[in-house]
Parts: sequence; structure tokens; C-alpha cells
Amino acid sequence: MRYDHLGEYSREGGANRRYGIPVAGDDPAAKKQVFDLIEQIGFEPVDAGGLSDSRSFQPGTDVYTADLPADELRERIGI
Repeated sequence: MRYDHLGEYSREGGANRRYGIPVAGDDPAAKKQVFDLIEQIGFEPVDAGGLSDSRSFQPGTDVYTADLPADELRERIGI
């Protein structure tokens, strides 16, 4: 996601089909902070599991540069 997408793709909380941003990590408290930040900027955090699961959206995957609604992102990374 590029900086100019922030205004173009962000949606109010509760909006239909918010764009997703995947988050992977092994520290639940840190993930919660990241989830809160993602929601504050108008996107939907997608819990992608632990840090070892981050390979499902790393460079070289089809979702790495894709701008997807959260439900489609979950489907494409297999969660």
C-alpha cells in the first residue's frame, strides 16, 4: 500500500468491505496496538497468525502488492 492509498481506500469503522492489512506477530499485546492503529487510519486489520505465518503475504506472493477488501485478503492468504 502506498501513502496515497490512505485517503483513497480508507473507510469509517463498520463500513462495508474495508480494505485489509495483514498483521503477523508472536506478541499479542503488540498485535493489539497495531490492530488499533490500522483501525484508526480506516482499514481492517487481518490477523495472519504468528510471525512464522508472515510468509503468506511477503514479497513475491500474489497479495503482497494487492489492495484487497479484508474478506478477500483472508481468503487469499488462507485464513
